[in-house]
Amino acid sequence: TGKVLLAALPEGAAEALLGPGLDAGLDEVRLREVAFEEEGEQCGVAAPVRGGDGSVRAALGLTVPADVWPGRRAVLARAVQGTALRLSYAAQARQPTAPAELEVQQSRTPLRAAIAST
Repeated sequence: TGKVLLAALPEGAAEALLGPGLDAGLDEVRLREVAFEEEGEQCGVAAPVRGGDGSVRAALGLTVPADVWPGRRAVLARAVQGTALRLSYAAQARQPTAPAELEVQQSRTPLRAAIAST
């Protein structure tokens, strides 16, 4: 998830944090909107969760044992990207904030059920 969050920083900010040349691979993360970590005994994939303005608000990641990774990399990447996209949409959904809005929404539910049963 760290690569996804670093890739979301403004141009040059990741290099300033990491040092010259240590931001390698972040351009690919920005382009593909997915990051992979394939070293050691565990491998992982991460994708951005975006807010309504398109900015990266969070990152969703999954880590699995390295022996599981080779045959499942593409499937796991699609699953993480799809879930991150659904979280992005959920985070952008307008939530009722005023008590009156909550009452209106609750009162519509029985009406919808009554209409559906006719």
